[in-house]
Amino acid sequence: MEVFIMIIFALLISIGIIYLITKEEEYKEGVLVPVRINPKEVIKEKFLSGQIDEITYYEMILKLENNKER
Repeated sequence: MEVFIMIIFALLISIGIIYLITKEEEYKEGVLVPVRINPKEVIKEKFLSGQIDEITYYEMILKLENNKER
């Protein structure tokens, strides 16, 4: 009986670990958002939606490219 309980706990723990490793999305304000976000795409979307102006857009892109070179 004890062995059976230990096997069940081991299965539950391994399922939990596999879930955490393969988890691709997280909840943010009730919306599923990918964990790995491409910063260039986010900046582009903000520019196209009018949240940032053209000068700020190019400054942010240059900063990203400079950070990649380091």
